[in-house]
Amino acid sequence: MSINIPTVSDDAWAVGGRYKHDYGGNTTSHYCVLLTGGKCIDPFNTDFSGCITRCFGYGFDQSAIKYLPSARSNVDIYPGMTQWPGQSLADLWALPRNCSELDKYEHEKCTYSGVWNKNPSFNPQGYAFTVAGNGEAGFHDGNITTARFNLPGDVAVDAYGNIFVADTGNNAIRVITITGQVITIAGRGPNHPGDQNGDCKNATFSNPMGLDVRYEMRNNRLTAVIIVADTGNHKIRRILYHNETKTCTVECLTGLCGNNTLSASLSETKATPKTGYSDGNQDEARFSAPQGVAFMDGIYEDFFTVADTGNFLIRWVVAENGTTYTLAGSVIPGQRDVNGNPLPGCVPPCLQGNPGFRDGNLTYSQFYNPVD
Repeated sequence: MSINIPTVSDDAWAVGGRYKHDYGGNTTSHYCVLLTGGKCIDPFNTDFSGCITRCFGYGFDQSAIKYLPSARSNVDIYPGMTQWPGQSLADLWALPRNCSELDKYEHEKCTYSGVWNKNPSFNPQGYAFTVAGNGEAGFHDGNITTARFNLPGDVAVDAYGNIFVADTGNNAIRVITITGQVITIAGRGPNHPGDQNGDCKNATFSNPMGLDVRYEMRNNRLTAVIIVADTGNHKIRRILYHNETKTCTVECLTGLCGNNTLSASLSETKATPKTGYSDGNQDEARFSAPQGVAFMDGIYEDFFTVADTGNFLIRWVVAENGTTYTLAGSVIPGQRDVNGNPLPGCVPPCLQGNPGFRDGNLTYSQFYNPVD
């Protein structure tokens, strides 16, 4: 097996490559995919013995009728599958894998196009290129070649080709513009976690891991509306960003946004970020380390969904006011003491998500740490 075998291998990985999908890499010798499920694609499995694997792509620089890979075995064919003409030579490469091999073997040059002029004219195996970042962790805006990120957790592309980034390790939301610049929209960097709302220049986040973006008309201006899974704060935040005027604000949309009290005055005071589970309005709802958000469309465009990771649930949120419901996942009574009373801190009616792996109707299904 490859030394860089991925933890979940129900898609092909590059053997000898620098990373899982290094399909066109100079050190990649061939590609493999696991054909069996169960433990073979279990993310926690470390023993792949008995897993049926198919490998392909040996020996591009040799003719298929001249080259026979060594040590062919059941990793190359299904059990019981008869050999095809040529004794399994049909899966050998007969075409170059990337622009470098196109030039070397076919003496043709690639041309490039697209927003960043990096989309190759020849792309038989998939072509990956760096949009932004110099490969070193950091917090730096500017040109896409010198900008730095720190453990980015998610990206979302808007209708114009701008790429919004949840820069998790920097506690920031960034954008890669179609003009080749990286700009921090909101968040103050790795040394300033928090949950401060208001002007984007002063707003803070805590390990945001998911985001989505769309455009809406607000105050007669086309405004980018960015929802953020603010994972470390157990909240869903909203950024309203208008590019032309550069006005930008951050607000708590749902997740204990007030003070979780029934007092109108106290509900407007700042709430301490707390994990938990409860549905309700934006001041009452609670999440547990949510990691993914996605706007709905069509007849459901007034809503978005949340992968509530720590609660093992998928939540459903009204996009305008943050009212939160549980969409899918099994809910059971929360932790009780020996007398059956809810433990302190468990919000009435004291329920919790029930982890597992089960299909079925919305309330019967189970999830295990959904992230996106």
